Amino acid sequence: MVCSIYTDDVESSGNLTGPCEYVAGCFKRRFDIKLGNPRFLLGCDRVISEDGTCLTITMPGYVEGLRAMARTDLKGRRSNTPFPPGLILEKTGEGLTAPLSTADVKKYQSFVGSLNWAARNCYPESSIGLSYLCSVMAEPTAEGLSAAIHAIKYLVEHPDLGIRFRRTKEPSVLCYYDASARPDINDHKMRGGYVIYLCGGPIDWGCTKLPHVGMSSLHVEYQALCMGTKAVMHVRGVLEDMGLHEWVEGPTVMLGDNDACTQLGRERMVTPGNKWFHRDLHFSREQFDRQLICPRRIDTKLNLADPFTKPLDGPTFSSNLEQFKGYSNRDHDVPDAPRM
Repeated sequence: MVCSIYTDDVESSGNLTGPCEYVAGCFKRRFDIKLGNPRFLLGCDRVISEDGTCLTITMPGYVEGLRAMARTDLKGRRSNTPFPPGLILEKTGEGLTAPLSTADVKKYQSFVGSLNWAARNCYPESSIGLSYLCSVMAEPTAEGLSAAIHAIKYLVEHPDLGIRFRRTKEPSVLCYYDASARPDINDHKMRGGYVIYLCGGPIDWGCTKLPHVGMSSLHVEYQALCMGTKAVMHVRGVLEDMGLHEWVEGPTVMLGDNDACTQLGRERMVTPGNKWFHRDLHFSREQFDRQLICPRRIDTKLNLADPFTKPLDGPTFSSNLEQFKGYSNRDHDVPDAPRM
């Protein structure tokens, strides 16, 4: 049996009803609990297909709440991307363009907080936009508020586009990682991201500024590889704790689009371009040496972590959307391991 606790919401699942009922009874003796429909939890609607081969998680009710919250602002053209393509929001401190009134600042903060929950559950493609929106939370502008409304429009127009998983004979963990090439105007750090797949769908993802100022494409990609590796180690540990050791028997494949990063993640080499790297970045290579991860090279157009590095235009964003969200029945393109 597996039991998950989300603050004051508890969910248990198991092959036998007895242990689940026992846990519910323990909670009931101490707290005033109410049993709910297992299909719904924390704004998510989880539906298993009739043939039992697919699980789809959406947030239509939550998105409808967003529509009601922003109904007076949802006007104009449609949003076919989760964030305005190419838009960069940065905290400037001086010379702000079109600062907001106090009422609009509160509206902005409410919109961004609500968008965050959707991005963390069913809309990983909104992560890069939320990264920018959150970075100017203390001093938002009219441009930022317009971008937040754009992000809400995307959700409202795609209320049933969640994430999907499918039954797999031999489940395994797969990770994509990527980093941007544009530094922030304030601290000169770039953004990186990763997305982890299991049973065809994304189970974990992240988008944030990298810990160190990027000195080269290798440096930033290597930071993103380290970020993804730490997330993979957590996922592998959870699956092992659940008794699913066969799902993580072999190394987890890490897919990135930088040859030098792939090589450094696999080989112990010291060069003028990497001898000054922080030691913590070599965590990935340590896990490779332990045969827990396997960095490999994938073409940039197939890198599903690309949406975590920059706001994409419509055609580029749509090109891999089905596979990104787990709706495609096509298996992921996993290249062979490079020769040492």
